[in-house]
Amino acid sequence: MEKELCEVKIPNGVVGDIHSFRNYDPLRIKRYAIQQEQLCLVMTEKDRRQALEEFKQISYTFYDAVQAQQLPEAMAYSNVIFEDELTVFTFYMKKANYKADLLTAIIEPTLLLDAFYYQLYRGITTPQITVRYVAADGSRVYDIQTHYHI
Repeated sequence: MEKELCEVKIPNGVVGDIHSFRNYDPLRIKRYAIQQEQLCLVMTEKDRRQALEEFKQISYTFYDAVQAQQLPEAMAYSNVIFEDELTVFTFYMKKANYKADLLTAIIEPTLLLDAFYYQLYRGITTPQITVRYVAADGSRVYDIQTHYHI
């Protein structure tokens, strides 16, 4: 059993109100405390690395769904590219009215939430994600947004 413990610090407001945190993963998160408006999660280094892979895997799974074009959730996209550290997402959209697509309104916050957790678990104390919406053929940028919290 690995005894090396590490601490992941999550500033209040980045992924929600830390005061309403509930430990839904007690096997991984051994204990937690709020200190100086930061949620401090204590876990083994092995568990932290595993969580990092799981957060990143969500993006890879979505990428695969977009490439396959078999799920309704992926139909508005023609491609998605993200930097390895999940700091920049580029969504290639099939239509200019991407903001009207209900499934993208559900999927994208989930992807961003996992990207924020990924950055926080990597030790980035001020995470940020830039999202670019681009025409399917890359000819036009519809919108660029920068997020500092979700």
